[in-house]
Amino acid sequence: LENMKKYLMLAIIVGSVVAVKAQIIEPPVLETFKSDTSEVSDKSKLSGATPQTTPYVRPSLNQRAKRFANNAVGVGLIGVSISSIVSQARNEPPEWKKTSGGFARRFGSNLAENVIAETIAFGLEESLKLDSKYYKSTKRDFGSRFRNAILATFTARNPAGKRVFNPSRIVASYSSNVIAAEAWYPKRFSYKDGLREGTQNLAFSVGFNLIREFIFNRK
Repeated sequence: LENMKKYLMLAIIVGSVVAVKAQIIEPPVLETFKSDTSEVSDKSKLSGATPQTTPYVRPSLNQRAKRFANNAVGVGLIGVSISSIVSQARNEPPEWKKTSGGFARRFGSNLAENVIAETIAFGLEESLKLDSKYYKSTKRDFGSRFRNAILATFTARNPAGKRVFNPSRIVASYSSNVIAAEAWYPKRFSYKDGLREGTQNLAFSVGFNLIREFIFNRK
């Protein structure tokens, strides 16, 4: 428990410092940019008019901070709860036992991992000036929407609205799981278990993006 608290606080402090430093050197983004995704209306196709792109406006610091808090301890708690219930039902790890105390340890562990992951991701994204908000495809065909969901896991928008590679989620996923495995999981666990869990979390993120793309209501 003490190790969990130590690494959790360390991740929060480091992530916060990186985020604040990034904001100090980042000039305010006042200009509206055009994104690299566009949807051409049937009318414009028939008339031969120039297709209009969907304008992209970088979310403000306040909006980005709210999204971070929501992912860490807001809506993110739903995923933490579900993961804890599944682990409890499977009695994983068995050293924590299927008791109320075991569930509390699993919930605390999953919560700590989630906060660490979101803090690392937020700090890196602010440092790299990336916007990792999920943007649904503006196109209606299955292939474009499927591709958008897959790419969204490993990409983000730069200040100009262009989709670029985003290493933050990859680093955060592996780091949080390795820290958990080495710091507070039973001694038989190692960084290898953390790497395996990190890969599984990335696969889960891809699946969740597919749900957001095809099941959640389009805006």
